[in-house]
Amino acid sequence: MKSKKKLNKITALVALIFTLGACSSKPDIKELPKSADAKQEITNLELAIEDSKDKNYNLLAPDSFKNAKDSLREAKSMEKEDAKKEKVLKEVALGNAYLERAEENSQDNQKKMQDILAARQAAIDAKADALFPKDLAKMDKKLTEETEKLEKDKDDELKEKRSGFITGYSDLELAAIKKYHLGESKFLIDDSIKNGARELAPKTLSATNKKYKEVDLFITQNRHDTSDIEARSAEVLVEASNLARTTSTARGISAASPEETALKMRAEQERFNQTQDELFEEQGTARALAAQNAEMSEEQKLNAVYENARSKFTSEEAEVYKQGSNLVIRLRALEFPKAQAVLKAEDFALLKKVEDVIAGFDKSRVIVEGHTDSTGDQKLNQDLSEKRAEAVKKYLEANITDKVSEIESKGFGYEKPLSSNKTASGRAQNRRVDVIIEPVQL
Repeated sequence: MKSKKKLNKITALVALIFTLGACSSKPDIKELPKSADAKQEITNLELAIEDSKDKNYNLLAPDSFKNAKDSLREAKSMEKEDAKKEKVLKEVALGNAYLERAEENSQDNQKKMQDILAARQAAIDAKADALFPKDLAKMDKKLTEETEKLEKDKDDELKEKRSGFITGYSDLELAAIKKYHLGESKFLIDDSIKNGARELAPKTLSATNKKYKEVDLFITQNRHDTSDIEARSAEVLVEASNLARTTSTARGISAASPEETALKMRAEQERFNQTQDELFEEQGTARALAAQNAEMSEEQKLNAVYENARSKFTSEEAEVYKQGSNLVIRLRALEFPKAQAVLKAEDFALLKKVEDVIAGFDKSRVIVEGHTDSTGDQKLNQDLSEKRAEAVKKYLEANITDKVSEIESKGFGYEKPLSSNKTASGRAQNRRVDVIIEPVQL
Protein backbone atom coordinates (compact mmCIF):
# COMPACT_ATOMS: atom_id res chain seq x y z
CA MET A 1 0.00 0.00 0.00
CA LYS A 2 2.80 2.35 0.96
CA SER A 3 4.68 1.58 -2.24
CA LYS A 4 1.57 2.38 -4.27
CA LYS A 5 1.16 5.80 -2.58
CA LYS A 6 4.83 6.49 -3.11
CA LEU A 7 4.48 5.61 -6.79
CA ASN A 8 1.51 7.98 -7.16
CA LYS A 9 3.49 10.83 -5.58
CA ILE A 10 6.44 10.19 -7.88
CA THR A 11 4.13 10.12 -10.92
CA ALA A 12 2.52 13.43 -9.89
CA LEU A 13 5.93 15.00 -9.29
CA VAL A 14 7.21 13.86 -12.69
CA ALA A 15 4.09 15.29 -14.34
CA LEU A 16 4.57 18.61 -12.55
CA ILE A 17 8.24 18.80 -13.51
CA PHE A 18 7.35 17.97 -17.10
CA THR A 19 4.69 20.71 -17.19
CA LEU A 20 6.98 23.33 -15.69
CA GLY A 21 9.79 22.25 -17.93
CA ALA A 22 7.60 22.53 -20.99
CA CYS A 23 6.62 26.07 -20.02
CA SER A 24 10.15 27.24 -19.31
CA SER A 25 11.89 25.37 -22.14
CA LYS A 26 12.90 27.10 -25.32
CA PRO A 27 10.51 26.68 -28.25
CA ASP A 28 11.36 24.97 -31.53
CA ILE A 29 13.65 27.32 -33.41
CA LYS A 30 13.59 27.72 -37.18
CA GLU A 31 17.07 28.86 -38.12
CA LEU A 32 17.40 31.82 -40.46
CA PRO A 33 19.48 31.47 -43.65
CA LYS A 34 23.13 32.42 -43.20
CA SER A 35 22.71 34.83 -46.12
CA ALA A 36 19.96 36.75 -44.29
CA ASP A 37 20.48 40.45 -43.53
CA ALA A 38 20.77 40.73 -39.73
CA LYS A 39 19.51 44.33 -39.57
CA GLN A 40 16.50 43.51 -41.73
CA GLU A 41 15.66 40.42 -39.68
CA ILE A 42 15.82 42.50 -36.48
CA THR A 43 13.46 45.03 -38.07
CA ASN A 44 11.10 42.25 -39.16
CA LEU A 45 10.98 40.86 -35.63
CA GLU A 46 10.37 44.30 -34.16
CA LEU A 47 7.48 44.95 -36.57
CA ALA A 48 6.02 41.51 -35.83
CA ILE A 49 6.12 42.21 -32.10
CA GLU A 50 4.41 45.58 -32.59
CA ASP A 51 1.78 43.94 -34.76
CA SER A 52 1.22 41.25 -32.12
CA LYS A 53 0.18 43.92 -29.61
CA ASP A 54 -2.88 44.63 -31.76
CA LYS A 55 -3.74 40.94 -31.39
CA ASN A 56 -3.28 41.16 -27.60
CA TYR A 57 -0.39 38.66 -27.42
CA ASN A 58 1.09 40.78 -24.62
CA LEU A 59 -2.14 40.29 -22.67
CA LEU A 60 -3.03 36.71 -23.60
CA ALA A 61 0.46 35.18 -23.61
CA PRO A 62 2.57 37.59 -21.53
CA ASP A 63 5.36 35.13 -20.72
CA SER A 64 6.07 34.15 -24.34
CA PHE A 65 5.60 37.74 -25.47
CA LYS A 66 8.14 38.97 -22.90
CA ASN A 67 10.65 36.35 -24.04
CA ALA A 68 10.23 37.50 -27.64
CA LYS A 69 10.90 41.10 -26.59
CA ASP A 70 13.95 40.02 -24.58
CA SER A 71 15.37 38.26 -27.64
CA LEU A 72 14.77 41.36 -29.74
CA ARG A 73 16.56 43.55 -27.20
CA GLU A 74 19.47 41.09 -27.03
CA ALA A 75 19.74 40.89 -30.83
CA LYS A 76 19.81 44.69 -31.08
CA SER A 77 22.52 44.88 -28.44
CA MET A 78 24.60 42.20 -30.17
CA GLU A 79 24.24 43.88 -33.57
CA LYS A 80 25.24 47.23 -32.08
CA GLU A 81 28.36 45.68 -30.54
CA ASP A 82 29.31 44.09 -33.88
CA ALA A 83 28.79 40.55 -32.67
CA LYS A 84 29.07 37.74 -35.17
CA LYS A 85 26.22 37.73 -37.66
CA GLU A 86 25.54 34.06 -36.91
CA LYS A 87 24.88 34.83 -33.22
CA VAL A 88 22.62 37.77 -34.05
CA LEU A 89 20.54 35.68 -36.46
CA LYS A 90 20.29 32.90 -33.87
CA GLU A 91 18.89 35.36 -31.30
CA VAL A 92 16.40 36.75 -33.83
CA ALA A 93 15.30 33.20 -34.68
CA LEU A 94 14.73 32.57 -30.97
CA GLY A 95 12.59 35.71 -30.78
CA ASN A 96 10.56 34.53 -33.78
CA ALA A 97 10.01 31.18 -32.08
CA TYR A 98 8.82 32.79 -28.85
CA LEU A 99 6.44 34.94 -30.86
CA GLU A 100 5.03 31.84 -32.55
CA ARG A 101 4.52 30.28 -29.14
CA ALA A 102 2.80 33.48 -28.00
CA GLU A 103 0.43 33.16 -30.95
CA GLU A 104 -0.43 29.56 -30.04
CA ASN A 105 -0.97 30.38 -26.37
CA SER A 106 -3.01 33.46 -27.24
CA GLN A 107 -5.38 31.43 -29.38
CA ASP A 108 -5.87 28.93 -26.56
CA ASN A 109 -6.38 31.59 -23.90
CA GLN A 110 -8.69 33.64 -26.08
CA LYS A 111 -11.16 30.75 -26.15
CA LYS A 112 -11.07 30.58 -22.36
CA MET A 113 -11.52 34.34 -21.92
CA GLN A 114 -13.98 35.40 -24.63
CA ASP A 115 -16.42 37.05 -22.21
CA ILE A 116 -13.63 38.96 -20.43
CA LEU A 117 -12.06 40.10 -23.69
CA ALA A 118 -15.47 41.22 -24.99
CA ALA A 119 -15.94 43.40 -21.89
CA ARG A 120 -12.42 44.80 -22.30
CA GLN A 121 -12.99 45.60 -25.98
CA ALA A 122 -16.25 47.36 -25.13
CA ALA A 123 -14.31 49.56 -22.68
CA ILE A 124 -11.72 50.38 -25.34
CA ASP A 125 -14.44 51.13 -27.91
CA ALA A 126 -15.82 53.62 -25.38
CA LYS A 127 -12.35 55.34 -25.35
CA ALA A 128 -11.38 54.09 -21.88
CA ASP A 129 -7.79 53.76 -23.12
CA ALA A 130 -7.69 57.51 -23.76
CA LEU A 131 -9.97 58.74 -20.96
CA PHE A 132 -8.88 56.37 -18.17
CA PRO A 133 -5.47 55.00 -19.26
CA LYS A 134 -4.23 54.32 -15.71
CA ASP A 135 -7.37 52.43 -14.69
CA LEU A 136 -7.30 50.34 -17.85
CA ALA A 137 -3.60 49.60 -17.38
CA LYS A 138 -4.31 48.51 -13.79
CA MET A 139 -7.03 46.11 -14.94
CA ASP A 140 -4.79 44.78 -17.72
CA LYS A 141 -1.96 44.19 -15.25
CA LYS A 142 -4.23 42.07 -13.06
CA LEU A 143 -5.44 40.15 -16.10
CA THR A 144 -1.87 39.60 -17.28
CA GLU A 145 -0.99 38.05 -13.93
CA GLU A 146 -3.79 35.54 -14.46
CA THR A 147 -2.97 34.79 -18.10
CA GLU A 148 0.59 34.00 -17.05
CA LYS A 149 -0.95 31.20 -14.99
CA LEU A 150 -3.09 30.17 -17.95
CA GLU A 151 0.07 29.74 -20.01
CA LYS A 152 0.99 27.07 -17.46
CA ASP A 153 -2.51 25.51 -17.64
CA LYS A 154 -3.59 26.82 -14.22
CA ASP A 155 -7.00 28.30 -14.94
CA ASP A 156 -8.79 27.51 -11.65
CA GLU A 157 -8.16 30.97 -10.16
CA LEU A 158 -9.26 32.72 -13.35
CA LYS A 159 -12.59 30.92 -13.21
CA GLU A 160 -13.11 32.32 -9.73
CA LYS A 161 -12.11 35.85 -10.78
CA ARG A 162 -13.90 35.87 -14.15
CA SER A 163 -16.92 37.88 -12.96
CA GLY A 164 -14.61 40.40 -11.28
CA PHE A 165 -12.78 41.10 -14.53
CA ILE A 166 -16.01 41.40 -16.52
CA THR A 167 -17.46 43.82 -13.95
CA GLY A 168 -14.23 45.83 -13.81
CA TYR A 169 -14.01 46.36 -17.56
CA SER A 170 -17.77 47.00 -17.77
CA ASP A 171 -17.50 49.71 -15.11
CA LEU A 172 -14.66 51.29 -17.08
CA GLU A 173 -16.79 51.26 -20.22
CA LEU A 174 -19.64 53.06 -18.44
CA ALA A 175 -17.30 55.64 -16.89
CA ALA A 176 -15.75 56.33 -20.29
CA ILE A 177 -19.15 56.77 -21.97
CA LYS A 178 -20.18 59.24 -19.27
CA LYS A 179 -16.96 61.22 -19.43
CA TYR A 180 -17.02 61.24 -23.23
CA HIS A 181 -20.55 62.66 -23.38
CA LEU A 182 -20.82 64.59 -20.09
CA GLY A 183 -17.20 65.54 -19.38
CA GLU A 184 -17.46 69.05 -20.79
CA SER A 185 -20.72 69.76 -18.95
CA LYS A 186 -19.22 68.41 -15.71
CA PHE A 187 -16.24 70.73 -16.10
CA LEU A 188 -18.47 73.77 -16.69
CA ILE A 189 -20.67 72.95 -13.69
CA ASP A 190 -17.69 72.39 -11.37
CA ASP A 191 -16.00 75.55 -12.64
CA SER A 192 -19.19 77.56 -12.09
CA ILE A 193 -19.42 76.26 -8.50
CA LYS A 194 -15.80 77.34 -7.91
CA ASN A 195 -16.76 80.78 -9.20
CA GLY A 196 -19.65 81.08 -6.73
CA ALA A 197 -22.65 79.65 -8.59
CA ARG A 198 -24.23 78.40 -5.33
CA GLU A 199 -24.56 82.01 -4.10
CA LEU A 200 -24.79 83.89 -7.42
CA ALA A 201 -26.98 81.60 -9.55
CA PRO A 202 -28.57 78.99 -7.24
CA LYS A 203 -31.70 78.41 -9.35
CA THR A 204 -29.75 77.98 -12.58
CA LEU A 205 -27.29 75.69 -10.81
CA SER A 206 -30.10 73.58 -9.35
CA ALA A 207 -31.80 73.19 -12.74
CA THR A 208 -28.51 72.33 -14.45
CA ASN A 209 -27.56 69.77 -11.79
CA LYS A 210 -30.99 68.17 -12.05
CA LYS A 211 -30.67 67.86 -15.83
CA TYR A 212 -27.13 66.49 -15.50
CA LYS A 213 -28.19 63.80 -13.00
CA GLU A 214 -31.12 62.78 -15.21
CA VAL A 215 -28.83 62.23 -18.20
CA ASP A 216 -26.20 60.52 -16.03
CA LEU A 217 -28.87 58.06 -14.86
CA PHE A 218 -30.12 57.57 -18.41
CA ILE A 219 -26.61 56.62 -19.55
CA THR A 220 -26.31 54.18 -16.63
CA GLN A 221 -29.50 52.46 -17.74
CA ASN A 222 -29.01 52.80 -21.53
CA ARG A 223 -25.27 52.92 -22.14
CA HIS A 224 -25.50 51.75 -25.77
CA ASP A 225 -28.35 54.06 -26.87
CA THR A 226 -25.83 56.37 -28.53
CA SER A 227 -28.16 58.64 -30.51
CA ASP A 228 -30.39 59.38 -27.51
CA ILE A 229 -27.36 59.89 -25.26
CA GLU A 230 -25.89 62.41 -27.70
CA ALA A 231 -29.15 64.37 -27.90
CA ARG A 232 -29.62 64.49 -24.12
CA SER A 233 -25.94 65.34 -23.53
CA ALA A 234 -26.21 68.27 -25.94
CA GLU A 235 -29.12 69.63 -23.88
CA VAL A 236 -27.05 69.41 -20.70
CA LEU A 237 -24.15 71.21 -22.39
CA VAL A 238 -26.44 74.10 -23.37
CA GLU A 239 -27.61 74.44 -19.75
CA ALA A 240 -24.06 74.12 -18.37
CA SER A 241 -22.82 76.81 -20.78
CA ASN A 242 -25.69 79.05 -19.71
CA LEU A 243 -24.81 78.43 -16.05
CA ALA A 244 -21.20 79.46 -16.68
CA ARG A 245 -22.26 82.69 -18.41
CA THR A 246 -24.91 83.49 -15.77
CA THR A 247 -22.42 82.95 -12.94
CA SER A 248 -19.80 85.09 -14.67
CA THR A 249 -22.30 87.92 -15.23
CA ALA A 250 -23.67 87.75 -11.68
CA ARG A 251 -20.17 87.73 -10.27
CA GLY A 252 -19.35 90.95 -12.12
CA ILE A 253 -22.47 92.63 -10.75
CA SER A 254 -22.02 91.41 -7.17
CA ALA A 255 -18.46 92.71 -7.09
CA ALA A 256 -19.72 96.27 -7.45
CA SER A 257 -20.74 98.42 -4.46
CA PRO A 258 -24.28 99.89 -4.28
CA GLU A 259 -22.89 103.28 -5.35
CA GLU A 260 -21.05 101.74 -8.32
CA THR A 261 -24.18 99.87 -9.35
CA ALA A 262 -26.24 103.10 -9.19
CA LEU A 263 -23.65 104.97 -11.24
CA LYS A 264 -23.64 102.19 -13.84
CA MET A 265 -27.43 102.31 -14.08
CA ARG A 266 -27.35 106.09 -14.45
CA ALA A 267 -24.67 105.85 -17.15
CA GLU A 268 -26.73 103.25 -19.00
CA GLN A 269 -29.79 105.53 -18.88
CA GLU A 270 -27.77 108.47 -20.22
CA ARG A 271 -26.42 106.31 -23.03
CA PHE A 272 -29.97 105.22 -23.84
CA ASN A 273 -31.18 108.83 -23.96
CA GLN A 274 -28.27 109.81 -26.18
CA THR A 275 -28.97 106.89 -28.50
CA GLN A 276 -32.60 107.94 -28.77
CA ASP A 277 -31.57 111.51 -29.71
CA GLU A 278 -29.16 110.21 -32.30
CA LEU A 279 -31.81 107.91 -33.68
CA PHE A 280 -34.22 110.80 -34.21
CA GLU A 281 -31.51 112.76 -36.01
CA GLU A 282 -30.56 109.82 -38.18
CA GLN A 283 -34.13 109.13 -39.24
CA GLY A 284 -33.89 112.13 -41.55
CA THR A 285 -31.01 110.57 -43.46
CA ALA A 286 -32.10 106.92 -43.26
CA ARG A 287 -33.27 106.80 -46.85
CA ALA A 288 -30.01 108.28 -48.09
CA LEU A 289 -28.02 105.70 -46.13
CA ALA A 290 -30.18 102.89 -47.45
CA ALA A 291 -29.56 104.05 -50.99
CA GLN A 292 -25.82 104.20 -50.33
CA ASN A 293 -25.80 100.66 -48.92
CA ALA A 294 -27.73 99.40 -51.91
CA GLU A 295 -25.06 100.80 -54.20
CA MET A 296 -22.31 98.87 -52.37
CA SER A 297 -21.31 95.70 -54.19
CA GLU A 298 -21.58 92.34 -52.47
CA GLU A 299 -17.78 92.12 -52.50
CA GLN A 300 -17.44 95.47 -50.73
CA LYS A 301 -19.85 94.33 -48.03
CA LEU A 302 -17.91 91.13 -47.48
CA ASN A 303 -14.61 93.01 -47.38
CA ALA A 304 -16.03 95.23 -44.66
CA VAL A 305 -17.05 92.13 -42.68
CA TYR A 306 -13.58 90.60 -43.19
CA GLU A 307 -11.80 93.73 -41.99
CA ASN A 308 -14.07 93.91 -38.96
CA ALA A 309 -13.22 90.28 -38.17
CA ARG A 310 -9.47 90.96 -38.33
CA SER A 311 -9.82 93.86 -35.93
CA LYS A 312 -11.55 91.73 -33.28
CA PHE A 313 -8.64 89.36 -32.58
CA THR A 314 -5.09 89.94 -31.42
CA SER A 315 -2.34 88.01 -33.19
CA GLU A 316 -2.04 85.78 -30.10
CA GLU A 317 -5.76 84.97 -30.12
CA ALA A 318 -6.32 84.06 -33.75
CA GLU A 319 -5.12 84.29 -37.32
CA VAL A 320 -7.84 85.64 -39.62
CA TYR A 321 -7.57 85.45 -43.40
CA LYS A 322 -9.62 85.08 -46.57
CA GLN A 323 -9.76 81.83 -48.50
CA GLY A 324 -11.59 82.67 -51.69
CA SER A 325 -14.89 84.13 -50.54
CA ASN A 326 -14.64 82.29 -47.21
CA LEU A 327 -13.30 83.65 -43.94
CA VAL A 328 -10.98 81.43 -41.89
CA ILE A 329 -10.44 82.02 -38.16
CA ARG A 330 -7.53 79.95 -36.84
CA LEU A 331 -7.97 79.92 -33.06
CA ARG A 332 -4.43 80.07 -31.69
CA ALA A 333 -5.45 80.79 -28.09
CA LEU A 334 -7.87 77.85 -27.89
CA GLU A 335 -5.80 75.25 -26.04
CA PHE A 336 -7.41 72.00 -24.87
CA PRO A 337 -6.17 69.95 -21.90
CA LYS A 338 -3.96 67.03 -22.98
CA ALA A 339 -5.94 64.18 -24.58
CA GLN A 340 -9.25 65.96 -23.82
CA ALA A 341 -11.90 67.81 -25.81
CA VAL A 342 -13.32 69.97 -23.01
CA LEU A 343 -13.80 73.72 -23.42
CA LYS A 344 -12.65 75.79 -20.45
CA ALA A 345 -14.53 78.76 -19.03
CA GLU A 346 -11.74 81.10 -20.16
CA ASP A 347 -12.34 80.00 -23.77
CA PHE A 348 -15.79 81.63 -23.88
CA ALA A 349 -14.48 85.16 -24.40
CA LEU A 350 -12.57 84.03 -27.49
CA LEU A 351 -15.54 82.07 -28.85
CA LYS A 352 -17.82 85.07 -28.19
CA LYS A 353 -15.67 87.01 -30.67
CA VAL A 354 -16.21 84.22 -33.21
CA GLU A 355 -19.97 84.54 -32.58
CA ASP A 356 -19.78 88.29 -33.25
CA VAL A 357 -17.93 87.75 -36.52
CA ILE A 358 -20.50 85.20 -37.70
CA ALA A 359 -23.30 87.61 -36.77
CA GLY A 360 -21.75 90.13 -39.18
CA PHE A 361 -22.73 87.99 -42.17
CA ASP A 362 -26.26 88.24 -43.56
CA LYS A 363 -26.33 84.46 -43.87
CA SER A 364 -23.54 81.92 -43.58
CA ARG A 365 -22.56 78.28 -43.29
CA VAL A 366 -19.95 77.40 -40.65
CA ILE A 367 -17.45 74.53 -40.66
CA VAL A 368 -15.35 73.79 -37.56
CA GLU A 369 -12.17 71.80 -38.28
CA GLY A 370 -10.09 70.02 -35.63
CA HIS A 371 -6.40 69.18 -36.16
CA THR A 372 -3.71 67.47 -34.04
CA ASP A 373 0.03 66.84 -34.24
CA SER A 374 1.41 63.40 -35.14
CA THR A 375 2.27 62.37 -31.56
CA GLY A 376 0.57 59.17 -30.44
CA ASP A 377 -1.86 56.75 -32.04
CA GLN A 378 -3.38 57.80 -35.37
CA LYS A 379 -6.87 56.56 -34.48
CA LEU A 380 -6.87 58.40 -31.15
CA ASN A 381 -5.62 61.60 -32.83
CA GLN A 382 -8.39 61.35 -35.42
CA ASP A 383 -11.00 60.87 -32.71
CA LEU A 384 -9.57 63.69 -30.60
CA SER A 385 -9.65 66.13 -33.53
CA GLU A 386 -13.28 65.23 -34.21
CA LYS A 387 -14.26 65.69 -30.56
CA ARG A 388 -12.54 69.07 -30.24
CA ALA A 389 -14.23 70.33 -33.39
CA GLU A 390 -17.54 68.97 -32.08
CA ALA A 391 -17.06 70.79 -28.74
CA VAL A 392 -16.68 74.14 -30.52
CA LYS A 393 -19.61 73.31 -32.80
CA LYS A 394 -21.87 72.55 -29.82
CA TYR A 395 -20.89 75.83 -28.17
CA LEU A 396 -21.69 77.81 -31.33
CA GLU A 397 -24.99 75.98 -31.82
CA ALA A 398 -25.99 76.89 -28.27
CA ASN A 399 -25.19 80.58 -28.71
CA ILE A 400 -25.42 81.44 -32.40
CA THR A 401 -28.22 83.35 -34.15
CA ASP A 402 -30.54 82.13 -36.89
CA LYS A 403 -28.27 83.79 -39.45
CA VAL A 404 -26.38 80.51 -39.75
CA SER A 405 -27.89 77.96 -42.13
CA GLU A 406 -25.70 75.09 -40.94
CA ILE A 407 -22.83 74.33 -38.54
CA GLU A 408 -20.67 71.32 -39.37
CA SER A 409 -17.68 69.83 -37.56
CA LYS A 410 -14.84 67.78 -39.05
CA GLY A 411 -11.74 66.13 -37.61
CA PHE A 412 -8.60 65.61 -39.67
CA GLY A 413 -6.19 64.17 -37.09
CA TYR A 414 -2.71 65.04 -38.34
CA GLU A 415 -3.58 64.84 -42.06
CA LYS A 416 -3.16 68.58 -42.66
CA PRO A 417 -0.05 69.82 -40.81
CA LEU A 418 0.97 73.46 -41.12
CA SER A 419 4.52 72.77 -39.99
CA SER A 420 6.92 69.90 -39.30
CA ASN A 421 5.96 67.60 -36.43
CA LYS A 422 9.64 67.08 -35.62
CA THR A 423 9.86 70.23 -33.46
CA ALA A 424 7.86 71.31 -30.40
CA SER A 425 6.91 74.62 -32.05
CA GLY A 426 5.80 72.80 -35.19
CA ARG A 427 3.64 70.38 -33.22
CA ALA A 428 2.09 73.28 -31.29
CA GLN A 429 1.23 74.97 -34.58
CA ASN A 430 -0.39 71.80 -35.89
CA ARG A 431 -2.66 71.41 -32.82
CA ARG A 432 -5.44 73.78 -33.77
CA VAL A 433 -9.12 74.46 -34.41
CA ASP A 434 -10.14 76.38 -37.53
CA VAL A 435 -13.54 78.02 -37.98
CA ILE A 436 -14.45 78.50 -41.65
CA ILE A 437 -17.32 80.85 -42.46
CA GLU A 438 -18.89 80.51 -45.91
CA PRO A 439 -21.17 83.40 -46.98
CA VAL A 440 -24.55 82.23 -48.28
CA GLN A 441 -26.23 84.25 -51.01
CA LEU A 442 -29.73 85.36 -50.02
